[in-house]
Amino acid sequence: MRKLIDSAKDSASTQVVHTSVKHESAARQVQGSAKYIDDLVEPQGTLYAAVGTSQCAAGIIESMDLSAVRASEGVVDVITIDDVPGHKDIGPVFEGDPLLANGEVKFYGQPYFAVLATSVHLARKAALKGNIKVIPTAAVFTTEEAHKHERFVRPTHRFGQGDADTQLAAAPLRCKGNLSIGGQEHMYLEGQVSLAIPDEDGRMKVYTSSQHPSEVQKLVAEVLNIKLHHVMVDMRRMGGGFGGKETQAAQWACLASLLASRNQCAVKCRLPRSTDMHVTGKRHPFDNSFEVGFNENGKIVATKVDINGNCGHSPDLSDAIVDRAMFHADNGYFLGASNIVGHRLQTNMVSHTAYRGFGGPQGMIMAEAMMDAMARKLEVDPLTVRKQNLYGPETGTITPYGMEVEHNLLPEMIAKLEKDADYWARRDEITEFNRNSPVIKKGLALTPVKFGISFTAKHLNQA
Repeated sequence: MRKLIDSAKDSASTQVVHTSVKHESAARQVQGSAKYIDDLVEPQGTLYAAVGTSQCAAGIIESMDLSAVRASEGVVDVITIDDVPGHKDIGPVFEGDPLLANGEVKFYGQPYFAVLATSVHLARKAALKGNIKVIPTAAVFTTEEAHKHERFVRPTHRFGQGDADTQLAAAPLRCKGNLSIGGQEHMYLEGQVSLAIPDEDGRMKVYTSSQHPSEVQKLVAEVLNIKLHHVMVDMRRMGGGFGGKETQAAQWACLASLLASRNQCAVKCRLPRSTDMHVTGKRHPFDNSFEVGFNENGKIVATKVDINGNCGHSPDLSDAIVDRAMFHADNGYFLGASNIVGHRLQTNMVSHTAYRGFGGPQGMIMAEAMMDAMARKLEVDPLTVRKQNLYGPETGTITPYGMEVEHNLLPEMIAKLEKDADYWARRDEITEFNRNSPVIKKGLALTPVKFGISFTAKHLNQA
């Protein structure tokens, strides 16, 4: 930062803000010289890990015959959950994520075992030879089925203000709707990869493509049953993450470290992209519904929102993600008397995880769906309804979770954008175009965004 300020002064400018500065790795990344985990020079004698995965979504493991895996060319070691000397569960906050399948199958593609071999090809080839017998059980894939069977990874949360049911019943106008929001694959530049190297005195050095190196350190230590300070984690750059490597990079680091510890050699575990996409979580799919009561001017008097997060088989970070979806169900609008409910539903899917926005987008879209539904009912432009319900003295300033919205610039910003962007003239042009175009249609929207940067656990916001 000092260098930046000095160079700015040297160029006859005292401004640091608005000064163009290159990303510190930009040149190396463009030239291809930036080192990712898979680019590191491997120590002599490095061996390679792969995982054998389930071919069903739910069941009880009856038997596991890995003799063909052990006999496969180049195989040095094979491990199951029974070979873990320390913690068998690596759930980041709550339990539910076994390092390898532990007596039951929770989702399609769940790793049963890990194999170590002299080459990547031989390890992956051997991983296909496991003979696992599973007694299938009924699998649950949708939030509707999960509700029916009362399957939740964490308790349901709710908040709101006023008497939403009474106010809804008395509202002059009402409308309701449902919205299914699909998941999303992270597709990071470099996939999940770890290189574990045994060190002196039982220590372990781990190079990992992770957004959370301290958690990797903790979990590797717990799995190996060694002291935390005996694990050193090195993470120079990860080639993209945006949540996909926040909790779910730890499993591969733990497996590589366990195999490295058992065989006293460097072990590299790099998932092929197809396996990566099977065994790691996505953005949470949501199935949400709303009911909103409003007056003839489009002003909201009462709102009920049901938020249903498809969390997959375990909690992972779903508690906080569904919370954030709930916190953003109002977006920039006062919802009147409100009742917001958030369910964390358990399904036989890979455990869904952090993704940029962390539940916020799946919540905000509900507020905008309500605005659009009201606009259609009133046969007015959606921007008119949006402006009518923005937080402010004439509507209300208390969120459904009890926080007062202060220093709100949304009305002023939207009014300026509306004018500067010639919103209404462009809307008229688009309406005319759509009237005369039988196939191609155009759209236009101006929407606010309220996003809280804070953590949902208050004590994490001290800085």
